[in-house]
This record gives sequence, structure tokens and C-alpha cells, in this order.
Amino acid sequence: ACSPMPNYGYTYTPSNPAPSAFLKDSTLRAQYMSASVPANYVWRFAGFYASVSQAGYMFYTELSSYSPSQCAAICDANIACKGFNIYFERTPSLTPGNGCTNPAPQVDVKCAFYSTAVSEANAVNIGSWRSSFNVVITGGNGY
Repeated sequence: ACSPMPNYGYTYTPSNPAPSAFLKDSTLRAQYMSASVPANYVWRFAGFYASVSQAGYMFYTELSSYSPSQCAAICDANIACKGFNIYFERTPSLTPGNGCTNPAPQVDVKCAFYSTAVSEANAVNIGSWRSSFNVVITGGNGY
């Protein structure tokens, strides 16, 4: 417990550490709402406060920026990949546990890959609790 969590290079963190502030953050919103649609993909949904949870899940990766084109390149390199979901996740900067049940947050950019087309109806993962730390999601875009 309390050991540093990996940081994948995304450096912005909202000034207000509260989960509700993360969900409303204008800097994050500007990034996910202005994201371009990669070639050969369709924008299935945008700006969700959730990530996809559905059959066909393959794997996820962490990115240093909110880049649908980078996710598309990874998907294109995997013949089974038919779609992906990119999102911002409010994660703990330290592993929550005794002595640090609610550590300072950091922002991770995640891209999850699927062997089936992602569906708006399956964007239902709104986060979780890790000890007293509330993991939440914003900017869920599906392609």
C-alpha cells in the first residue's frame, strides 16, 4: 500500500482534486469533444462519463495523450480488432491502503480494444472505489 502508481506521461491534473470536478473539467472536455475521427472509423458516441463493458474485450493500453488516432493505429495492427473506446480515468497516484486511503489523483488516458464494434449501450462502466478513492471516468468516446 501507498507505493506510487504508474504514470504513463499524461501530465495534466485538474486543480480541484474532487471526483465531481474531474467530471466537469473544461480542459479534459475540450480534448475529448474536439477529438478527430480516425480514418476508416465511425464516431459511435462521445463525451460519456463511462467506458465500455461488453463482449469482445481484448486488452487496453495507456497513452500519454488523448489520441484516437494512436488507438486506431494499435487497433489496425491487430486483425481481430473491430473497435475501441478511449477515455480519461481519475486514478490514485499511490496504491490506496493503510495510511493513504484517499491519495491525490492523477489522470490516465486509456484505450480499450474490442473484437466487436463498440456500442453506446454498453458504455456503462462508471468507475469504482479503491479504498476511499473514487475512480471515475470522463471523455468516453467510442469508435
